[in-house]
Amino acid sequence: MARYGGDGRSQGPFFGGLWRRFAERTKIAGVARLRRQIGGAIVRWNPKRRAIGRSGEDSNAAGVASAMIHVSNGLPDGKYPSYDRGEKAALFIPCYIDQFFPQIAEATAAILKKLGIPVVFPEGQTCCGQPAFNSGYWEEAASVVRHFCDVFRPYRYIVCPSGSCTAMCRVFFEQVDPDERIVSVGRRVFELSEFLVNVVGVADLGARFPYKVTMHSGCHGRRELGILDQPLTLLQNVKDLVYCELPNIEECCGFGGTFSVKMPGTSIAMGETKAANILRSGADVVTSVDISCLMHVGGILKRNPQMRHIRPMHIAEILVQR
Repeated sequence: MARYGGDGRSQGPFFGGLWRRFAERTKIAGVARLRRQIGGAIVRWNPKRRAIGRSGEDSNAAGVASAMIHVSNGLPDGKYPSYDRGEKAALFIPCYIDQFFPQIAEATAAILKKLGIPVVFPEGQTCCGQPAFNSGYWEEAASVVRHFCDVFRPYRYIVCPSGSCTAMCRVFFEQVDPDERIVSVGRRVFELSEFLVNVVGVADLGARFPYKVTMHSGCHGRRELGILDQPLTLLQNVKDLVYCELPNIEECCGFGGTFSVKMPGTSIAMGETKAANILRSGADVVTSVDISCLMHVGGILKRNPQMRHIRPMHIAEILVQR
C-alpha cells in the first residue's frame, strides 16, 4: 500500500489502475439501459406550470433552512449560470447509482426530459475519483479525474444526482490538479436539485406523493455546496406531500464513504443516531440528494423492527411520482 510523506504525495504503488478498470467495466451494464431511457421523444417544457403551493409542515422546513449557515456553493463568484433553452445536459451517474440504484439515473433523465432539456449520457464516463482522493491517494485519483474531464469537457452543464460526487468535482478537483482545464470542467458539475432550482429556475415539477417525508441533508452537499434550500423547495411543491422536520438535520449520518469501512463502529453508532431521529420525525419516507447516505441509514432502518417501515428514497424518485 502507498504511504505518504509530509507533502501528502504518494510514496508507493496503489491499485489505482485496478480501480479505474473496475469503474470502466461496471459502467457498461448501465449504459444501454440509460440510453434507452434517454432515447425516447422529448416532452417539451410547458411554461404554464401550476401555481406553487406548499403542503404539510412547510413552516418547519423553512425555519430549518433559514437557521442553517450556508457556505459557499463552490462557484468562483457564487453565481449560478442561467440555463439556455435547448442546451444539452450531460448526465454524470455515480458508480453506486449505476450498480445498485439505476432507477435513480432513470428518474433523473426523466425529470430533465420532462423539462425539454436534451439529455446525453457520455459513455466513456467512469468515476469522479472520490474514493481514492478521500483515502489519500491523490496521484491515483488524478488519473481518474483527468479522464473524467476528458469525457465531459464538451458540455456546459453536467448534472449529477449526488451532492457528494458533485462536491468532489466542483470543490476538490482543484486540489487534485489546479490546471484550469481540470478546474473549469469540475465547476460545470451541478447536483440535480440545485440545477433544477438555481440554474433552470424550476421549483414545481407537478409531482404528487401522498406520504409523510423527512429529509436527510448530506454533509458534502450542505457544507461544500450550500445545498439545503433547493431540495426543500422541490419537496414543498410536491402535491399532497407532508414534510416532517428532521431533528438535528445538520448531523452526519456516519457513512462518509471509506470512513464507514475504516471506522465501522463509529459509523454505525452515528447511523443509529440518525435513524432514531428519522423515526422521531414521524415520516414514512426519508429522502436525500445522496443515495449513499440513504444506503447506509436504510440498512440500519431495515434491521430495526420499529423502523423498517420507513422507506429511503432519493429525491429524484419522489419528483417523478404522479
